[in-house]
Amino acid sequence: PMSKRSSPGATSSSVGAVGAVGAYAAAGRLLSSHFSTGRGLKSLAYSPSFRASFSKRAFAVACSALSRLAEMDFLLSHPVSPSASATLRDVLLPSSGSVGFFYVLLHETLYSSRPLRCGGRAARAIRSHAPRLLALLPASFPSPRRSFPRYVRANPLRSDVASTLLALPSPIYADPHVRNLFLLPPGTDLAASLPVQTGAAVLQDKSSCLSAPALLEDGGEPPGDVLDACAAPGNK
Repeated sequence: PMSKRSSPGATSSSVGAVGAVGAYAAAGRLLSSHFSTGRGLKSLAYSPSFRASFSKRAFAVACSALSRLAEMDFLLSHPVSPSASATLRDVLLPSSGSVGFFYVLLHETLYSSRPLRCGGRAARAIRSHAPRLLALLPASFPSPRRSFPRYVRANPLRSDVASTLLALPSPIYADPHVRNLFLLPPGTDLAASLPVQTGAAVLQDKSSCLSAPALLEDGGEPPGDVLDACAAPGNK
C-alpha cells in the first residue's frame, strides 16, 4: 500500500526538499519572533505557539543564522554594484515577507555546505545576487560577542572536589561567589572530559548557579528540601 506521507513518483530528494523548506520556515518564524520580542530562541522554541512545529533542525538553523547576523548585516550594507546607490538590503529584503525567513535563506546560501533547497521570490533574489555577496564575504569577521569564561561546577555527590579539579585542564580558577564553581579560559572544550562524562563535573553557566545561593541570605544550608520547578528546560 502507498504511504500516506508520500505521493506516487516522490523521490528521496523531493521529500528532502520539502523537509528543508519546512525547517527554513520554522527557523524563520523563530528568528522573526526573536527580533520582535527580544526573547531567546530556546524560550521561544519551547513556548506553546512553537512547540508543535519545533524540530532540532529548525532550531539549529535559527541559532546558526543568528550567530552570523552581524556579518550578514555587514554584507547587506554594501551597494548592489560598485556604481549603484541602492544597497543589497534595499534590493533583497523587500522580496521576503518575513525578515526571519529572509535571514535564514541568506544564511543557507552563504554558509551552508548544502545547496539552498527552496524556491520562491526571496530565494530567487538571493541566488541572483549570490556572486556579489560571496565576493564581499570576508575571510574572517570579528565576532561582536564578548568572550566569557568557560564555567564548570564540581559535583561533590559524585567525587571529591580536589580529585575533580586534578582531572580538569588548567589553568582553572575558583569563582569568588558560588561554591564549587570554577572558571576556565573561553572556548575550553570539556564535553569529552572524564569528570563531565562521569557526572563529577557539570557544565553550567554562572547565571544558572546563582538562583540557589540567592535564596540563602546567610550563605548557609537550606532549612529543608527545596524543589526548583521553574527552570525547565535546563538545570540549576
